[in-house]
Amino acid sequence: MWTPRVVGGITIDKVGPARVASVSGKWYVLVIVDDVSRFSWVFFMEFKDEVFGFVRNLVLRLRNESHKAMTAIRSDNGGEFRNSQFKNFCRDLEHQFSSPYTPPQNGVVERKNCTLVEMERTMLDEHTTPRRFLAEAVNTACYITNRIFL
Repeated sequence: MWTPRVVGGITIDKVGPARVASVSGKWYVLVIVDDVSRFSWVFFMEFKDEVFGFVRNLVLRLRNESHKAMTAIRSDNGGEFRNSQFKNFCRDLEHQFSSPYTPPQNGVVERKNCTLVEMERTMLDEHTTPRRFLAEAVNTACYITNRIFL
């Protein structure tokens, strides 16, 4: 799998809960976008408190693969991002928060969320597929949008 060269940082956001759980019982989607290349990753979660594990694993993987220093993580003021785990992990990173109730300040990932959700709805509606296949459709949408950047 191709991995972008992260130089600046990443922007993260959680979407959900969904109206219907996915086939694997997931209610939330974590969307992470590289600020430089706009490459994105999606992770599916049953609970909101799983966010830190996915972010930590991705940041460590990107550090190892790219050999570049990541400088910042950007997120909204959600409780899943503003906690002691993130504070301890981000000692050598700058964790930037958008102002409360201002999604446009987190515009990179908010736009990606809209794109993924629109593509997911189109895929499911085109073939009258049940909503429980949301995770598979979002994953496919993310894959398709990332292929544009290759």
